[in-house]
Amino acid sequence: MSALITPAIVDFSMQAGFGAVAILLNTEKFYDLVGSSTFLVCTGLAYRDSPRFLRQSVLAGSVSVWALRLGSFLFTRVLKDGEDKRFRIAKKKPLVFSMFWFLQGVWVLVTLAPILLALGEKSDVPIGAPDYAGWVILVIRVHVHNDKYYQIFIAVVPVRYISSIFCQKTSCTLNNIVYILISNLLTISHKASNSFQDVHISAEIQRRQQHCQQHNNNKRTLYSNMAA
Repeated sequence: MSALITPAIVDFSMQAGFGAVAILLNTEKFYDLVGSSTFLVCTGLAYRDSPRFLRQSVLAGSVSVWALRLGSFLFTRVLKDGEDKRFRIAKKKPLVFSMFWFLQGVWVLVTLAPILLALGEKSDVPIGAPDYAGWVILVIRVHVHNDKYYQIFIAVVPVRYISSIFCQKTSCTLNNIVYILISNLLTISHKASNSFQDVHISAEIQRRQQHCQQHNNNKRTLYSNMAA
């Protein structure tokens, strides 16, 4: 578990530092970019100290490509849209916004834990059929865009699977299972949050329309009384 200590410190330090800046500037535009960058930094640090076996190189490379792809996509989208509607209300409340940054740190550490443990291994295991199968699944999954939010959270599952094979330890397998469960919960939560946000916005629009209609009715009544 010592392989997780340094990345954990780096992870939460990045979230705390950039989160403080985001709260001060009241902006969410670099939230996802920092999350992806944390994957890159933590993976790079772990790979630097690893024996750099073939499997470790593939794992580190896969995570890096995925993080770059995800980060660039999300950052470009928020710049194009001008905002991330998930944080429309949260960014106005420092305590709530800080919790988003903390949860991002947890997400990074939990999902990256099997990779970090794999990169911390000092003995190699021969490449086998499960490795090739995992790599093929990873390549196929990365190029499937049926559901972009599911893609964000689940695309790297095959990498976790490969890492559990490499570690050949219960801890890695458990981390892999936990990752899959949390990933699906995050996906469901994200969609539920979007649905709630849409309902909230629709209710606000309806309330404003009713207010305008009532105002217009009052004006018409007033004009009718004046004409009479």
